[in-house]
Amino acid sequence: AAAAAAAGASDCAVLSSSGNNCWHNPKYHISTRAAATSIECCSACRGVAACAAWAFYRPSGAADWTCNLYSNIGPREPLADCVSGFRSGPSASNYSVVFFQCDEMDGRVVDPGHPLSGVTSMPAFDQLAAGGANFVRHYTNSPLCAPSRASMWTSRYVSSIKAWSNIKSITTVIGQPNIPDPECAKFVGYGAEVCVELGKLQNITTSMNHTLLEAGVQALLFGKMDTGGGMGAGYHGNGNWTKSPVSLYYPGVSLHSWANTANISKPAFCPLEDPLSKWIDTDSPHGGPFAEDWHTVEHCVDFLQSYRAGDPAFMLYCSVVDPHPPYYSNSTWFKQVDQQKLSNLVIEAAQNYVSLEDMHPADVYSTVTEGVPLAFNASLAQRLNLAYHGQVAETDYMLGLILKALRASQAADSYVVVTSDHGEEHLEHRLVEKMSHYEGSARVPLLLYGGPPQRRVPHTVSTHPTSLLDIFPTICDLLNISIPSALQGYSVLPLLSMASQQAPGQHPDYAISEYFGDEVDTPVWMYRSGDYKLIVYDRSPPYIDYAPQLFHLPSDPYERNNLASQMPDIVVRMEKELRQVIDINRVGKEVVAEGRANVKRWMQALPGQWEDLVRSAYAGGDQTDVDKLKAWVQAG
Repeated sequence: AAAAAAAGASDCAVLSSSGNNCWHNPKYHISTRAAATSIECCSACRGVAACAAWAFYRPSGAADWTCNLYSNIGPREPLADCVSGFRSGPSASNYSVVFFQCDEMDGRVVDPGHPLSGVTSMPAFDQLAAGGANFVRHYTNSPLCAPSRASMWTSRYVSSIKAWSNIKSITTVIGQPNIPDPECAKFVGYGAEVCVELGKLQNITTSMNHTLLEAGVQALLFGKMDTGGGMGAGYHGNGNWTKSPVSLYYPGVSLHSWANTANISKPAFCPLEDPLSKWIDTDSPHGGPFAEDWHTVEHCVDFLQSYRAGDPAFMLYCSVVDPHPPYYSNSTWFKQVDQQKLSNLVIEAAQNYVSLEDMHPADVYSTVTEGVPLAFNASLAQRLNLAYHGQVAETDYMLGLILKALRASQAADSYVVVTSDHGEEHLEHRLVEKMSHYEGSARVPLLLYGGPPQRRVPHTVSTHPTSLLDIFPTICDLLNISIPSALQGYSVLPLLSMASQQAPGQHPDYAISEYFGDEVDTPVWMYRSGDYKLIVYDRSPPYIDYAPQLFHLPSDPYERNNLASQMPDIVVRMEKELRQVIDINRVGKEVVAEGRANVKRWMQALPGQWEDLVRSAYAGGDQTDVDKLKAWVQAG
């Protein structure tokens, strides 16, 4: 009866009814409401800004039905009596979008003009590129998971929302500014009251998810979020840790992020060459290390198979963690890797291993803290790159499953958007993971594809600079939903000569990325315009020698030739243009001041413990590091 009642309500999108798994996830539970029918439960969800899903169910053996509201979607749970669905209503859109986001995908692998293209066979990515738009100068706005994703979902620069790192994302529940994000509230060094105060400074009033829901578009979010704001994760660790190092990182990510400008130059990563570390496995029985990715794909495929013509418009977000460290893969995926081209990559990585004296001092710090071997190890580089590209092949296969389900579904005319949150250095510049503004780390894919015949994405390869800030307004534009005025990104549809809410020529001719997290010792910015890329550093003492870097990317795709001293006029012009968008002096001071305040609270929360925790946070940590941290805190 409950299922029938809900199905009869045009403003309630039912995706599960009695006999099926229920969209019931305690992790995202907001509240329990009184309701006599599933229609009332759905209406209760529509009345709460932070609610994305509802479940009207009767627990096993119980007499009464329960109405639970959730801020996000997660794994389904089998419940005997259940009706559940998503917040819906009269939709402002006649279109739908499948949004696939992976993690740590080097954007150069889908750039037909770059040497990395073709190392891995990627039929799914290639299908989208061959039939749609491929933006080959697309950048993350911060080369780290949480700040990148927070920036993308809000379409605001990282420095605007003050989401500095993997331990400072969106600090309050979006739409409920007096409610701290639950991950933030339990973090040692923050706490509920501090999270709310920080949230007032962030001043985040909406996100892509909330905007779509308000327009009657189902926002279905599956997989990794890492945004905070009540939407999922965004705070890595809890501000406390054990003394024993884990297999990949030394514990203490809060210090590595808050106190990076204290310049404790010791490894925070377990050394890549350490046989006891778990960085690389080229014979992993399960391929990539993130089994939950396959559940994400399953949920997305299930939704597409259950979609029927006439159902509300949707934005289906399928977010996988692959490719991502640890670098695990196996022969199943190595079949798609061109071994000769892979060997050429290793040769290129070796050529980037210049002497420490010739490296930029910021890169020397990153190399040391990341535990990268100072001497080039060809075997290590070969295994790391093989495993990484195996993960790329696995990611492509997962995307292919979703595309196959989409083609066979009644939503086949939906648009497809594909991107990543950041890239991967894979030992270029003596660096691993992300956390730098070199191309491997900062450049990510952007593919747009599909749509109905009368409004289809054209085939093109665009060299106009774009960034993840543009995802939110572009998806709104694809769905024909009003683009909020406060966004700092722009729709890319005018760049494709597609009908758009924004005028041609409005999109800026630059892309900006910012980084304030761990494994750097001073804030860093990137400015890409035309053929040049500028990297500038906060040069507050003691970093006055951190000179800018300038690269001409068409002639120097691996960024080996710093032209800053030879072309000072271009450096001055590009830095001036950057400063017109972001006050880098003010932002640099703000990041350091907030970090000091966080460390002070952390010390106060752990009396008699924090000194030992400092020693355990770095390889060879000792009293010198404790004294250095104490002096850094007191200097503020």
